[in-house]
Amino acid sequence: MSVPNLPFSWYSFIPFAIYYVLDDPGPLGEEGGWRGFALPLLQRRFPPFLASIILGAVWSIWHLPAFYISTLNQSNLSFPVWLLGNITLVTFMAYAYNATRGNIPLMIVIHWTYNLAGVLVPMDSYYFAAYGVLFLIAALLLSRLRPATPVVEPIPGWPQSTHVSPQTVAHAPC
Repeated sequence: MSVPNLPFSWYSFIPFAIYYVLDDPGPLGEEGGWRGFALPLLQRRFPPFLASIILGAVWSIWHLPAFYISTLNQSNLSFPVWLLGNITLVTFMAYAYNATRGNIPLMIVIHWTYNLAGVLVPMDSYYFAAYGVLFLIAALLLSRLRPATPVVEPIPGWPQSTHVSPQTVAHAPC
């Protein structure tokens, strides 16, 4: 197996990675919503594995328009293959999120690393199959080696929400 032709030399990787992070602000804006808000709410109703599958499907649908924009990498990919790979990524991230008690900066780094890997190596079915298997193995190992209680409060560490449950509203005096 040969090393892929990279768009730069290895010694320039760090400047390229820094540029890429600045060029791709998506993870910075998305992770507070996906892992900091949606995942904890899903984990209130579902076990982490099922919550991650649901979130992976929703997150994939969120990215669906990118498959129709010819200037984006996703336009050359198979959505069903990408969907399965994305769900495995979300599963790993859910277990990592729970194991770190809701570490959003780590989720941003994982998301950026995933995006950067797609620039460094050709994204094809083999790529998604390989990282899909690796992410599932990593999620399984993480769930066994560092079991954690699911994080169910959005943005851990923030003040408790003033959310009113539907049951409270139904029983409130008029």
